[in-house]
Amino acid sequence: MKKVIVLALAALLSVGAVSANNGKRLLQIGVHGGLISNADFESATEDVTHTFEAASSYYAGLALRVNIPILPIYVQPELDYMWHNYTNEALGENASATFNTMRAPILVGVGLGGNAFKIRANAGPVFDFGAVGDNNFAGWEEFGKTFEKSTVSWTAGLGLDISKLSIDFRYNGEFADQDVNFENAIQKMGKQSTWSLSLGLMF
Repeated sequence: MKKVIVLALAALLSVGAVSANNGKRLLQIGVHGGLISNADFESATEDVTHTFEAASSYYAGLALRVNIPILPIYVQPELDYMWHNYTNEALGENASATFNTMRAPILVGVGLGGNAFKIRANAGPVFDFGAVGDNNFAGWEEFGKTFEKSTVSWTAGLGLDISKLSIDFRYNGEFADQDVNFENAIQKMGKQSTWSLSLGLMF
């Protein structure tokens, strides 16, 4: 048993030495913020057309990057607060909505490079905790209910680290098919694929 413990400690020390020699930090904490692409949705019947447009969506959050020793692999859980703004001209000039949500992506990625310059690719599930704060859509209150439910989606993308600066470009998709008709239009509004671009700092 003592030999096993000694060997385990020796292995950990060796890994630590290799990581230190490579200048690789085992743990990094970061902050980031970004923009989410507009998500348009249109549903029509013979005489009615409703078009919802995401006028702007933003997010800001925290990230914890766990770099696997020796291997160019990392695990990165994040926690983001999101602001969504929607408009609907069909319901009038003042028909707008604001939704605030929380989400937690858990990414597994590969990074090539050192501390000064690194190219990354990552993917993983995204846990959306639903709407928080004030949510309002004048004249179409049931629209907001779609954002109150917790959902699970996925994200994948590429990233670039330049010293402490971190840049990420991701595609955010859904696991379920998005068959849409006029009757389920409202339920589908919260489940659209988008692109996102963020800037951050990793320490």
